[in-house]
Amino acid sequence: MSERRAASSVYQSGKRNPDGQIVARALSAIGLPTRYRLGTGGQDPTARHPADACGRCDCSGYVAWSLGLPRLMRGDARLRAINGGRLSTAAMVACSADPGWILERVEAPAPGDVVVYARERPGGYGHCGIVVEVPAEWDRQEADCWRRLRVAHCNGSSSPDAIVVGAGSMWRRRGKILRLRPPAAPGEGQ
Repeated sequence: MSERRAASSVYQSGKRNPDGQIVARALSAIGLPTRYRLGTGGQDPTARHPADACGRCDCSGYVAWSLGLPRLMRGDARLRAINGGRLSTAAMVACSADPGWILERVEAPAPGDVVVYARERPGGYGHCGIVVEVPAEWDRQEADCWRRLRVAHCNGSSSPDAIVVGAGSMWRRRGKILRLRPPAAPGEGQ
């Protein structure tokens, strides 16, 4: 069975943010005990919680789970070339430049989109989250718009509640906005 067919109904619906399911799913993990740990979480897109069996998750695992995608997609040649098939911030940024990939770059965010930046230096980290609320008027250059953008993300705090909603300010300078591309219809593309 392919990873695409194994993904939850969020991705399989064929819509960008089917009836708000991406946002609802992202918000459903808030308040559940989750500790941040790099490289964990998001393994099972059908699970009720993004964390692993030990209650750990990182931002990419949380985003994969929120989108209904498996964290590990060995069948995706683009991801395999970057880091063995693992969905990560670096992989999201790199692969989104490919017009055939599951996430596409857009200029203005909508609820259910992903905001992401990749590491800028060796040993650095990137970060990603799910857009849950967008200001009525959007101007990418305006700092206030990014402050009013609300993003659900799994952060590196030592709190047992690592999944929070906060301002989108951290993505302003170098962030990319990505949108889930509906799966190809049978007989189309991939």
